[in-house]
Order: sequence, then C-alpha cells, then structure tokens
Amino acid sequence: MSYLSDYLIYSDGNESPEVYHTWCCLSTLSSLVSRKCWLDQGVYVVRPNLYVALVGNPGVMKSTAMGMARRLVQTIGNVAISPNSITKEAITELMSDSSSPCMKVFDNNGHAEKYSHLSIFANEIPTLLSAGGNALGMIEFLTDIWDLPVMEVKTKNKGHDIIEGPFLTLLGCMTPETMKGFLFQNIISGGFTRRCLFVYSDKGAAAVPRPKFTKEQKDAFDRLVTEGKNIQRRQGEFVMSEETKTRFDSWYIQNHSLKQKIATPVMQGFLNSKAELVLKTAMLIAISESRDNIIEFVHFEAALNFVTNLEPGIEEIFEGTGRNELSPIAAKIMRYVKATDGVMEKTVLKDMFWNDVNADELDTMLQHLYAVGKLVEHIASKGDKVISMVSLPGVVQETIPTGTVEPLVDLSGV
Repeated sequence: MSYLSDYLIYSDGNESPEVYHTWCCLSTLSSLVSRKCWLDQGVYVVRPNLYVALVGNPGVMKSTAMGMARRLVQTIGNVAISPNSITKEAITELMSDSSSPCMKVFDNNGHAEKYSHLSIFANEIPTLLSAGGNALGMIEFLTDIWDLPVMEVKTKNKGHDIIEGPFLTLLGCMTPETMKGFLFQNIISGGFTRRCLFVYSDKGAAAVPRPKFTKEQKDAFDRLVTEGKNIQRRQGEFVMSEETKTRFDSWYIQNHSLKQKIATPVMQGFLNSKAELVLKTAMLIAISESRDNIIEFVHFEAALNFVTNLEPGIEEIFEGTGRNELSPIAAKIMRYVKATDGVMEKTVLKDMFWNDVNADELDTMLQHLYAVGKLVEHIASKGDKVISMVSLPGVVQETIPTGTVEPLVDLSGV
C-alpha cells in the first residue's frame, strides 16, 4: 500500500470530493518531508512545498477534507502548525526565532543545515490573508517566501528578522466569490496565483447520512501515522530516471509552445509555473510510492495528470475577473446553471439574480453567453404553459428557437 492509497481509505466515507482528499494527502506529504528533500534543476532547485487552496461553494465539505489532513499531521507530530489566525509579522517572528518549534536542522553530507518550517491550515484563506488588516502584505509575503534560500524581513520596531531556509506550506479553503473579490481589489497578485494550486469542485460526493469511521479507516490511519514518521526521516537530493528526463523534456517543450498561444493571463501564468508544480508533485508521489529518491516515469505521469486535471477548475474560478463589472455575475450564472444539471427556467434564473443586476443587464449577459456558445435558450412545455429555458450546450439534444409555438421538451413533472 502506498501513502496515497492509504490516505484515500482513511478519508473515505464522507461527502468531500475525492479530488480534495487527494490534494490534502499531497499537502500532508509536503508538511512531513519539508525542506530536507530537493531536486536540482541547474539554475533553480525544486523543493516540495505546496500552497493548496480548496475552492468550492459553501457546503462542498472543503473544511472536512482539510480537517482530516490537519488531524493526521498533528498526530504524526514534530511539525510546527500555525494558529488559525496569524499575521505576517507573527509568522516572520515565529520562523526567525531560533528557539521556536519551526527551527530544524539536518545533516546534509556532513554539514548541519538549518531550516525553518511552518505549516498553515486555514479554514478560510480570506481570513488568513486579512489578519492584521494587511491582505496585500500577506500575499506579497507568501509570494516572496516561496523559493528563497534566506528571507530577510524589515520590521518597524524590531529591525530585521532573518529566516534561514524557509519552508512554508499552506492548505486552506475559500469560495469562488471571495477569490474574485480579492482579485478585483488587486489583492491576490499574479505571483501568488502562479504558485498556488487551486483545487475546484462544484459538487460534493454522494450523500452520507451517518458518516462512520470504520475499522478499515482506522487501520489505514494507523499505517499513515507510522509511515509518516518514516517519511519525516527522508532527506537528500532527488533525481529523475533517464526515462523521466526524456518525457519531461518533450512535455516541457510542448508546454512552452502552448503557453505562447493561451489568451487568458491566468492560464498563461499557470502554464509558466506548471513545470515546477508538476515536479514538486512528482517528488511527493515518489515519496508516497517508493523509498528511493528517484522520480520514475510513472511518478511524473501521475503528477502531470493530477496538475493538468486542475486546469478546468482554474478557468472556472477565474472566469469573470476582467474589467467588465458584470463579468462576475455572468460567471455566477454559469455556475448556477451547471449546478442544476445544466438546465433551468429563465424566470427562475431572473428571480435568483434580481438583487444583483437589473433586467436589462441580465438580458445583456445572457445574450453574450448565447453568442459565445456557453449557454443556449429554448422553449419547453410545463403543463399547459410554454416556458423559456436556459441550458448548457448539448444538455437538451434538440432545441427550437424561442418564439416558436410548438413546445419541444415536456417538463410537466418538474
């Protein structure tokens, strides 16, 4: 059994989507192995620190998934975990204090190498960012500390704080609306969004009326604790196998070509950082699957699939973040239509959004969504009435234009 397969057993039986649990597992591995492992890429060194944001509407059980990851890391122990609410200044002070639990040392080929590790688990990422009333300052801090060998922070009253070998991990939750709010305030910068893995899900798993923690899950948890302690002893340089090097080189060239053609700045930024994010993930999968410090072909392929599968969610999260003030509402309309199995009555849609926009603005947005092929409008019958419907393309196989007399779809039972 691998660490990842045991984790998915441990985290089963609740309504959080599996994609949340998968990335929570990878985040725990990041916290356990810390800065002691790395991959030398010549002009830069890849270390396995991750920023993971679980993004979804309220009720998708983001906090449930994150809480299970935090519980595991706390049980394994020997990891400094941040308080729920902490300011940038407090993080700096904690990570630079030689007597704090963040401070670690390991033997790197006979040299005692110091580093400072803090893991943050945030029930609400917006609350974390806003702590201390300086969200922009926190974002800049998280962006800067990402890959620095040493971080020096100037403070107003205490001079300079120096963090040797910083290693910061973040696992937290947020909704698409709060994300867009920060973007419109220019708080979340492109630098942070390139470094953070946004794990989006619009629906939870199947309903579980009475969740139970089974013996199988407890056994898996016990194995994770034991293996987690072993993983904390892992250290040293990782290398790619020859097969992995060949695959990485060919994929990198393809990705480099693709990012030149992508129109949206968000996806361009993501593709710019994708290689590093894939290598971080591949290192963690190798740690999960093997005791050798070798990234095999299968580890790279799994990591590439995991990271690539996040791309549609990134498009979904950042849709509607342009300069048009109506674009967030248009993105919200798309999410609501998708959440109702891809089809809903137009009058219901109008009623849902009457507080957000007026009728003319709503019609303008709908006409745009029709024009670009994201939504279609058609008519249907409901009892003895003919009603207008809005749906995703292909949900209703045959449609007839609004305004025709003969209804096509019978929704009498709705």
